[in-house]
Amino acid sequence: MINNNDNQFIHSHDDDAITVQVSDANSNLGNLLLEADWDEVSEYLNTPEGQHDVNAKNDPLGLSNSPNLDNQLKMMIPKGKDTAFFSALFVRAPYAIIERIYNMASTQITDEPEYVIMYILSIIPSEERVRLSELSKKIPYRTRSWSSEEYSQILHLLLQSLCQSSKVGYLRFTYPVMGNTLTPLSIAAYNPDVPTGIVQLLCTIEPEAMEKECTLKGAQTIPLIIAAASPIPPKSSAKYESAKKQRWKKVQLLTIPKSWYYEQQKQKQHSMLLSSSPEPTLQEVQYACEASIKRNEWELVREFLIQSNSMVGDDYGNNKMQSIQTALSKHDERLNAFQQKEMKKRERDEWLHDRMGLVMYPIDVVLDLISVVVPPKRGVCMGIVPPMS
Repeated sequence: MINNNDNQFIHSHDDDAITVQVSDANSNLGNLLLEADWDEVSEYLNTPEGQHDVNAKNDPLGLSNSPNLDNQLKMMIPKGKDTAFFSALFVRAPYAIIERIYNMASTQITDEPEYVIMYILSIIPSEERVRLSELSKKIPYRTRSWSSEEYSQILHLLLQSLCQSSKVGYLRFTYPVMGNTLTPLSIAAYNPDVPTGIVQLLCTIEPEAMEKECTLKGAQTIPLIIAAASPIPPKSSAKYESAKKQRWKKVQLLTIPKSWYYEQQKQKQHSMLLSSSPEPTLQEVQYACEASIKRNEWELVREFLIQSNSMVGDDYGNNKMQSIQTALSKHDERLNAFQQKEMKKRERDEWLHDRMGLVMYPIDVVLDLISVVVPPKRGVCMGIVPPMS
């Protein structure tokens, strides 16, 4: 299981810290959602009053004015939170309920759907299931988490309206997420619970987003590299191999040129039915390696070389890949030299402290003062992608 701390910078809403009481609700639908009586919710939606509550943007859960939410947490909840649709998402209602509400008010889900999409894409249901099992009695507004199947269905439901709309330009923009700036595509690429089909669909709806610069962990980067940086469970986990394959599939989808996705647009006219994606060619792998090298993402380069060993290309392509292998070897030499130098420095410092004792403390104080004024040398630049194999 992936530790939640690894994904903290994409989990833009710390929902587990929010307490919403039934008394905060602004409508009968809000009350029923908070009480999690799904049969009663379903029956209520069949009534004229239920239809009225779905259409009214009256913040059913009372999220905006709840005294139990501090200002920082209120800011983390996305725009569009005043709708019945978002309220159903917020309490993690069953997919059948969410679909009903969506169909009853699909034309006014939210004035700014990008924020709701970013909200959903940043949720990690597998982690929520673990936290819910530990904290269920402390979360009065939520009694369940979504299954993997439900999560996929909800994502398809949200993107379905985009496939039928020409107003999809906001998918190429970045939005602030816990100190990072990410596009819907990049956050889908990073979130280990988002299926590969959703990444392919986002690429098809807005191919330009594949090249959009984002920031993650303080690094200026692109969705391809963000996909490679996605965390997976430890090797001891039963889910390790499947998670590893899914991560690499996302990398492959973002290695294919955007021209292929534009062709898909023409053929499918934004249909939800996707064609099988092709394997990246040797030339496309080469381009991806060069883009990775520019950003010092050598671990991704290493993985590309491992995965491309069985690929056959012409002499020009094979020579290009050989030059990339040479560049990686030189990087490894520099990295090894830097690590050996750092190790010797640590050993020398430990030797001096062991033998010189108190004499070293004034020297340490001076060195600390110097480090404040003169920033230390960074050594060999490292990227955000960890070792992948």
